[in-house]
Amino acid sequence: MQKKSKNKDTHKETVKQEKTVLNPGSFVGIVFLAAGIFNLPSIMKKPVTNSDWMMLVIVIFFIVLGLFAILLPKFIHKK
Repeated sequence: MQKKSKNKDTHKETVKQEKTVLNPGSFVGIVFLAAGIFNLPSIMKKPVTNSDWMMLVIVIFFIVLGLFAILLPKFIHKK
């Protein structure tokens, strides 16, 4: 009887360790990162008008926000 309970306990521990990486925060981060990367071709030219500069700011914001949403929870869990 002891062996069965030990096997169940070790199975529960391995299931707990195999936690998925894609939580809601990571999913939102991936969406923002994809939005920024998807719009990179539109900012490859030199920004001249105000709308070009605004597009540059938005794309950089999406990329930074996506990286922030993906990496911040990992730093919080380490401490």
